[in-house]
Amino acid sequence: MKPQVPEGYWDRPVVRQALLARDVAGIYRLLQRVGISQRRIAAWTEQSQSEISEILAGRQVSSYEVLSRIQVGLGIPPGRMGLLYDLETLTILGPSHPQWASVPEPFRLREVTPMETVIYNTPGPYWD
Repeated sequence: MKPQVPEGYWDRPVVRQALLARDVAGIYRLLQRVGISQRRIAAWTEQSQSEISEILAGRQVSSYEVLSRIQVGLGIPPGRMGLLYDLETLTILGPSHPQWASVPEPFRLREVTPMETVIYNTPGPYWD
């Protein structure tokens, strides 16, 4: 079953803040506010309903595997949780953000067109 969240949900500022902080309990609470049950969250994220309850009660989620499963299961766009850095997320974080330093150099470079490369929205080398 594919997650059904309101249009533009992942772009809401409060949601984006929770995603960047990897505040899983906060993400789950925000989903509950729009009518998504713990049981549905559990099904989408391949967790038990008791795990969802434990997280909401304060259990921290730090495992990359679990965070990744949550991101994919909920249909969160890549990069929003800082698990996969895309250009949009890097632009939002900016070089002064503490997470920027943890972004491996290859992920800071992204080819946009055959003629131009963008590094944090800065034109780069041109190809033949």
